[in-house]
Amino acid sequence: IREVRTFCPAALGIQADVSKIDDVRRLFSTVQEKFGRLDILVNNAGILKDNLILKTEEEEWEKIINTNLKGTFLCTKEAAKMMLLNGGKIINITSIMGLCGNPGQAAYSSSKAGIIGFTKTAAKEFGPIGITVNAIAPGLTETEMISYLTAEQRQRLLNQTILKRIA
Repeated sequence: IREVRTFCPAALGIQADVSKIDDVRRLFSTVQEKFGRLDILVNNAGILKDNLILKTEEEEWEKIINTNLKGTFLCTKEAAKMMLLNGGKIINITSIMGLCGNPGQAAYSSSKAGIIGFTKTAAKEFGPIGITVNAIAPGLTETEMISYLTAEQRQRLLNQTILKRIA
């Protein structure tokens, strides 16, 4: 947050678990109190844990779905309430894996596919009242989330990309 404040002194860091409604309500309540309105929401919280379907535990599945998909739903719902009067923009970060799937990523791919469907519905519901809802579906991106990949896994994923590189 310190680095962000060099560009935006009013920036506010709020820790919240987007899969928990009480945390999400507290987050948006704090934004309302501090700024009085919300213009843009970027739903970017996401987790990944690779595992084959037969080895995926129910708890793993739920954690990924709850963070990635349920978190997008909860944050969108609270943000839209704040945007009703003035309009706004909601941007959901999904993944190319939500379109094509990937071995060992059933929960992740499912959550990201769910975000795509959710985005289409939210756009139709909120567009007429001045809230645009869009999704961005990047491919393999260099983040901490993929730091565990072996060289072989990275190469396999790179081979699936058109430009043969990580974003």
